Amino acid sequence: MSDRPVADPGAQLERTTLSWQRTALLLAVNAALVLRTAVEGDPLALCGGLVVLVMALVLWVLPLRSYRRLAGRTAPSSFGGRRAVPLTVAAVAVASLVAAAAVVL
Repeated sequence: MSDRPVADPGAQLERTTLSWQRTALLLAVNAALVLRTAVEGDPLALCGGLVVLVMALVLWVLPLRSYRRLAGRTAPSSFGGRRAVPLTVAAVAVASLVAAAAVVL
């Protein structure tokens, strides 16, 4: 086998990072909409909006840090490491619980 470099090794990592940042941006917009309803005096909306805003911040920072760390590598590797998946699952679980609480209450 030849030692030919992988074609455009950074494109997949960059696309993945950009998609996570788009997701974080959409979460931040949704958090702003929820916080707007909190102005009307809904404390549950305030808590939910703040949780979603923190999730958006985490989803903005983690992929960017991973991209900067992995950008110099030529071989494909896992994007977020072993910590990214549990953090993402935990963030989605918290958001789901907050949404369920908002519906029930």
